[in-house]
Amino acid sequence: MLTTTRLIGTLSGLLLLASSALSPAANAAPVLDTSSCAAPSYKYAWEKEEERGAVTIAVLVGGNGNVVSTKVLASSGYSDLDVATVRAIKRCVFKSAARNGEIAQTWAKVRVDWVLE
Repeated sequence: MLTTTRLIGTLSGLLLLASSALSPAANAAPVLDTSSCAAPSYKYAWEKEEERGAVTIAVLVGGNGNVVSTKVLASSGYSDLDVATVRAIKRCVFKSAARNGEIAQTWAKVRVDWVLE
């Protein structure tokens, strides 16, 4: 089962797309509350160097919906974009997952695409 949530924000030439994927062990996926997230800033230096790419991170979502832990699964190839992605997602709030009818701490996968317009 796959659940997708999209967060779209334009900020200094940045198009941010995030998707959250369900962990197979859960009955319901954590859902990203897009109103709780601010798009990370696309720094001028990154734009000047034409840094772009996709970052995929694993996000451990606690029972309260807050991010407990993150790890980069696939790098954009630019450490500054990877770090900015992790920092932005750590400030987000998710609707917690349910496992067997109980609120559960669950891993979700989030992908952020950094695109120059």
